[in-house]
Amino acid sequence: ANSNGGAIYTEGNANIDSATFTNNGANSNGGAIYTVGDLTLTGVNTFNTNKANGGNGGSIYTKRNANIESATFSKDYASKNGGSIYTYGDLTITGTDTFDNFQANGNGGAIYTQGSANIISSTFKDANYVAGDGGAIYTVGDLTISNVNINNINNCNGNGYGIYTTGSNVNIANSVLTSNGQDGTSVDGNGVIYIKKGSKYYKRQYE
Repeated sequence: ANSNGGAIYTEGNANIDSATFTNNGANSNGGAIYTVGDLTLTGVNTFNTNKANGGNGGSIYTKRNANIESATFSKDYASKNGGSIYTYGDLTITGTDTFDNFQANGNGGAIYTQGSANIISSTFKDANYVAGDGGAIYTVGDLTISNVNINNINNCNGNGYGIYTTGSNVNIANSVLTSNGQDGTSVDGNGVIYIKKGSKYYKRQYE
């Protein structure tokens, strides 16, 4: 695609069920999908080797909210933020989702969201390269994760090898973050989880 949305561009809402997006590219945002409205993915969706060569969201870019269940994202790339997903609105991920071998030349190796993020039962592993902050996840808004594994995110040049958030509330439950470039939780510093000073942080059974 010459600009946005390598496979799909819509100025309305999009509902996609059990689709495969492979080797798509955009010269700006949304290597596979670009939506001005809300995006909903149901069923089992697969994204592989999609690229936002001049912008954000290697596979997905939405100006509104995104709801995703049971998807696989592999080998996605963004020249700016969000190697796989970039949202201006809120992001909800449920089901069994996997992100691997992602790359972002900005922030958020797999995910970058301007809104809040609620991520359940997902795995993030094997980042190729993240130039900025948030080796797997970068959120401006509140962050809630549960039953999430973040593993082997070693090539991140900024803060938060696993997670970087500036949200007011951060909730992490039943999640495992291992074999990443930094250990521990940090406030205004490095670490596998970077939480902007002033945020409220709650954790339950986080390793």
